[in-house]
Amino acid sequence: MIMIRNWVLVILTVFLLLDPAAAAGRKDWVARWIWADENLGAQMVLFRRVFQLETVPETARLRISASTAYRLFINGQYVRLGPARCAPHHQSYDDSDVSRFLVQGENLIAVRVHYQEGTVSYHHQGRAGLLLQLDLGESGRVFTSSDWKVLPDPAWDPRSP
Repeated sequence: MIMIRNWVLVILTVFLLLDPAAAAGRKDWVARWIWADENLGAQMVLFRRVFQLETVPETARLRISASTAYRLFINGQYVRLGPARCAPHHQSYDDSDVSRFLVQGENLIAVRVHYQEGTVSYHHQGRAGLLLQLDLGESGRVFTSSDWKVLPDPAWDPRSP
């Protein structure tokens, strides 16, 4: 029995060393990957979500990823672009404190995502999507789900050179 427990501890330790996500406690994701209707064949998509804050939290942890690239805006202010290069089977995400962009009352998150179809350089065939979660402490959280406004970007022309 002691030998089995020791093996369990060894396996658990190796798992935590090989999976930094588990070690970092990232089991709190509630966000879901979202995208425009796949029948539209959109490569550039706009996402919006309005939310209210009674008070601005001291820290507001935002985690975001997209395939292939995103530009993030909060309340009309440019925040960042990303994610770092990655492959669909090992998706990277960015982690930032965005409290300085938030205001008491109505807030707006806007994201423009470009999905590059096909296989190019480091990019392997994957699926289009946006994943975002904003943890606001006592004020709750905002995360990608079916209640986001999603629209193919009408300014994008995939036929242009």
